[in-house]
Amino acid sequence: MLSQADFPIIVVVATRNRPELLDSRCLSTILHQSFCAFRVIIVDDSDSQYFESNQKIIGVYQEAGLIIEYLQNSCHSGLAHSWNRAIQYANNLMPDCWIAIHDDDDTWHEKHLQLCVEAAKLRNATSVVSGLTVIKDEEKFDQPLLATLHISDFLRGNPGWQGSNTFIMARHLLTIGGYDENMPSTLDRDMAIRLLQQPDIKWAFTGFHTVQYYIESQRKALSSKGTQEKLTGLRIFYTKYAQMMDKQDQEIFFDRCSRFFGINPEWITERKD
Repeated sequence: MLSQADFPIIVVVATRNRPELLDSRCLSTILHQSFCAFRVIIVDDSDSQYFESNQKIIGVYQEAGLIIEYLQNSCHSGLAHSWNRAIQYANNLMPDCWIAIHDDDDTWHEKHLQLCVEAAKLRNATSVVSGLTVIKDEEKFDQPLLATLHISDFLRGNPGWQGSNTFIMARHLLTIGGYDENMPSTLDRDMAIRLLQQPDIKWAFTGFHTVQYYIESQRKALSSKGTQEKLTGLRIFYTKYAQMMDKQDQEIFFDRCSRFFGINPEWITERKD
């Protein structure tokens, strides 16, 4: 039977200004995992008035048995910086550990970590991707289960790999320099492309939908329609990867920008001197 000694997992959480979701979704589903993580590292990127609420919530889960390391940003540093800080801290704490990212507003099935570990063991893998169930306001649907990953899919859009279904050895994230801190959004696609360019990563898939990914129209997010954060992220993404896109890749990329985010192609391609 596999144990923490075989698979030392550190769960990485970046949170900002939503203690109620950190409690009801994130930490609740980490606590009830059938395979226990070695540690949970929370980087608090909230405004200062939320620090006390977050610390009280974390204290409750520490009393319930979670081993949590709490890191507080001195100023708002962004999601990429918070994740990078947690990943580096995790690797210093337990070199060559496994990183499981959990967005503070998503939920995991109780067997998420167990199924990731089993897939990694079966395939001798160093990165595992699980399936996503999208909950968009009152609508709920399963995204197609991934069985392969291709760079072209991420040039065009996102086939179903977000933060919360990332399960990977820390060394791979550190090798590519972590998340791009210049990007306020589109971080998952950028990370996926850079990881897929690494020849030494061995991939596996759980074959199950174990992560619930929430999209709530009334709550602003980095990928909300029409936000400056989304425009800036897409502009940086296009600048980095336009040379890798063929004509069809570009057509699908720009069509998705327009349909999903209300962003016109010329807004992305115009030069900003």
